[in-house]
Amino acid sequence: AKQTTVVTDVQPRRKADTLDDGVSGSTMLPGTQTVFVKTQGCAHNVSDGEYMAGLLAAHGYKITDQWSEDVDVFLFNSCTVKGPSQDSFLNMVAKAKSSGA
Repeated sequence: AKQTTVVTDVQPRRKADTLDDGVSGSTMLPGTQTVFVKTQGCAHNVSDGEYMAGLLAAHGYKITDQWSEDVDVFLFNSCTVKGPSQDSFLNMVAKAKSSGA
């Protein structure tokens, strides 16, 4: 299998202050959002979650494991083979939806 190297020390993109219409553009520009990443399941899932987080970080996204109002995107990585992991994630998705994210 071909392996890909993920570079995690890429400088984040500069956030735009405002767009022409006066709307703040920082949350609309790719690579400027904060991404909450949560992985549950087997070791393979954990590895996949770390890989996805590394790719996002390499493109300027801020990765966090802290649930807060500053989160722009939720990335839930779960194993559907293990029922408790899936049930836990379905609860987190409901919480994210109710928070208005």
